Amino acid sequence: MSMVALHNGGSTGIGKAINGGFGLVLDGSKRVDSIIKSAMLWDVMGGVARRNWAANPNARQVAITYNVQNPNGDQITIPHLANEAKIRLQWITCLTDSDGPGEGTAPNGEKPL
Repeated sequence: MSMVALHNGGSTGIGKAINGGFGLVLDGSKRVDSIIKSAMLWDVMGGVARRNWAANPNARQVAITYNVQNPNGDQITIPHLANEAKIRLQWITCLTDSDGPGEGTAPNGEKPL
């Protein structure tokens, strides 16, 4: 059994928001137990995934470990991190190239890092 709740937004701005929520009645059945097990995992790992994609190093390691421990289950996409040194080198090369936009500035007028 499930229920849907509509309620005032509470701490969202000045209280003029209506929020919706979902509740699951925990009746002790195997069916509901399997739903809870899956839902809790999805909820927590969704937060880990967002932080991983934002380049949080701890979340990245948790996501990698999760993927290794769940080879046949759901997986979290691990982003490829940019190599900052290569980016800076390319930026400087662009600025000093004789065919480039000019000495010392980028096409948008920015100075090198």
